[in-house]
Amino acid sequence: MSEKQEIFTLLNGRVTMARGFYNPTSDAVWLAAYAPNNVKTVLDVGIGTGGVSLCMLARFPELQITGIDISDQMLNECRQNMLLNKRNINLFNQDILTWSTTDRFDLVITNPPYFK
Repeated sequence: MSEKQEIFTLLNGRVTMARGFYNPTSDAVWLAAYAPNNVKTVLDVGIGTGGVSLCMLARFPELQITGIDISDQMLNECRQNMLLNKRNINLFNQDILTWSTTDRFDLVITNPPYFK
């Protein structure tokens, strides 16, 4: 059995990801692909390791993305992936059920886990 690579890519190499606790797959790529062209600000609820947001930034590098996640581990992996891709995402370690902001967003996305 072959060992999995520590680094893998999405979008034909336009997004680089470090293999971690959760690794985005085609659902992240598809969700990012459906973002409208006129979006300027995005809220990614449960950003995880950043797969969807980083795919969106590969298409629209000027996007202002805010990511929220309840997991320190996911946010740390997201930060690592942001560095690999030389991208910036404003991250919050919060529960979406109690988080509050006065910011407004053109698009709100989420790609919740489908397993325990």
